[in-house]
Amino acid sequence: MALESNVDPAVDGRTNYDYRSDDVDRPALVADLERLVDCEVRADSYSKALYATDASAYEATPIAVAFPRSPADVAGIVEYCRERTIPVLPRGGGTSLAGQTVNRAVVLDFTRHMNDVLEVDPDCRTATVQPGVVLGTLNETLSPHGLKFAPDPAWGDKSAVGGAIGNNSTGSHSLAYGKTDAYVESVEVVLADGTVTRFGDVTLAEIDERADPDGDLENRIYAEVRRILEKESDRIDEAYPDLKRNVSGYNLDRLVAEARGNHLPGGEDTGEPGTVNLARLLAGSEGTLAIVTEATVTLEPVPETKAVALLCYPDLHDAMADVEPILEHGPAAVEVLDDVLIDLARDTAEFGAVTELLPQGTNATLLVEFYAEDDAEGRERVAGLLTDRCPDAAPESEPAAGAPRTDAETRALAAIEAYDEADRSTLWTLRKSGLPILLSRTTDEKHVSFIEDTAVPPAKLPEFVERFEAILESYDTYASFYAHAGPGVLHVRPLVNTKTDVGLEQLHGIADEVTDLVVDLGGSVSGEHGDGRARTQWNRKLYGEELWETFKGLKTAFDP
Repeated sequence: MALESNVDPAVDGRTNYDYRSDDVDRPALVADLERLVDCEVRADSYSKALYATDASAYEATPIAVAFPRSPADVAGIVEYCRERTIPVLPRGGGTSLAGQTVNRAVVLDFTRHMNDVLEVDPDCRTATVQPGVVLGTLNETLSPHGLKFAPDPAWGDKSAVGGAIGNNSTGSHSLAYGKTDAYVESVEVVLADGTVTRFGDVTLAEIDERADPDGDLENRIYAEVRRILEKESDRIDEAYPDLKRNVSGYNLDRLVAEARGNHLPGGEDTGEPGTVNLARLLAGSEGTLAIVTEATVTLEPVPETKAVALLCYPDLHDAMADVEPILEHGPAAVEVLDDVLIDLARDTAEFGAVTELLPQGTNATLLVEFYAEDDAEGRERVAGLLTDRCPDAAPESEPAAGAPRTDAETRALAAIEAYDEADRSTLWTLRKSGLPILLSRTTDEKHVSFIEDTAVPPAKLPEFVERFEAILESYDTYASFYAHAGPGVLHVRPLVNTKTDVGLEQLHGIADEVTDLVVDLGGSVSGEHGDGRARTQWNRKLYGEELWETFKGLKTAFDP
């Protein structure tokens, strides 16, 4: 709708964020819901268009958009929609990259009203929050206590806690912190029949007491959890990849590990056997099992200081071969940037100056960050890394006694050290230049996010990249490789023209072959962004038909 040329946009009501158009598509539905609940519901074309997209490549116009103020509003909407078989979709900041937050459904936006930090307990290091609170806002609230919510997705200034639980999000520092599921202590949820309940720690004996396949919805959920633990545990152990960064499918590997008291990949202790946390089962379920209306999460201390080294390599393959020996030094983050992004960054006003820091011949970088108690420790840890992995770099300090030394071939051309906040930020700016640069292409060919979230064991990164590039070459295209090399998660965005039949064939063919590749290497199709529309279908290959049926059975237990 164009604005009249003689009207000042600053005073035109249609420019207001709360503007809605007059054409309401489902007036009866809106009227019914607004009689039942104490929140606003919209079904006009303008409002629906705002929620038809997220940060992914997908678009789906919702049936309506609601802005709940309480769990009672959520329950009322769910009950009404269930009786009429209308889908309901919870949404946070819309930062999902696999299309999780768009659908032809009644979309629930929690960020407008249900966005409060309800309680902070610094002594217990916990916070109780509503699902719409943005991670950046939560961390600002926690800052005076020297605490933070540890998972740090790149768009933390937009991502909501509910979305982090839905995707089981993590970020650049997962080497230190793992995924969101490790920090979810309990949740209040609305189930598919409108029941409001809580999930958290529960013993296996309590599950047995509550399990009843012929009982109410909660009883049936506990019955299915018991069945999975009794009948499917061995199959889950065998099928799930041995990775710190796997969020494909439901979070059943954690459920089984907690029941048995086993350690998770990466060494996370799940505690004594015989107790599971059903709140963590919801992590990564993308709103398909229940709708979170409140969560209690555990917190981590903010590091005293940090130290950064940027290692420069002649090509991506050398950088990938260096990841595994770098991990021996215990970094908090290892981030990769390839030649595609470095070349694009050189041509931008915003990032070009940063690329001038790179020595000639640099076609890939690894940004390595350490947490430290003080500046001296940070310098010693960087010195230990450079002495081992880039001995020609002449580090500014001496490594600590006993610093790791590996026997791997040295590959880095040079290294840049950074200790104060401004210098560290400069190097991180180069790493974070990736996505904005890729999204800035104005041609019909775009770097599309459909396989941008693969994960493999770090030791297999060199083989993975080599075989991945061969797949891309067979489809006459190429991609940019960047992001979280440390835990083996590469964001890979092939250049594809989705407006052509050839482009669509590339999408499906590349995704199919790359799924075979990650399965062959013991990897996952999603390391942090979730399955959504882009990757759910590939779980059949990743886990096999029997576990695919288990996923369907769990979904049916929550939503019969």
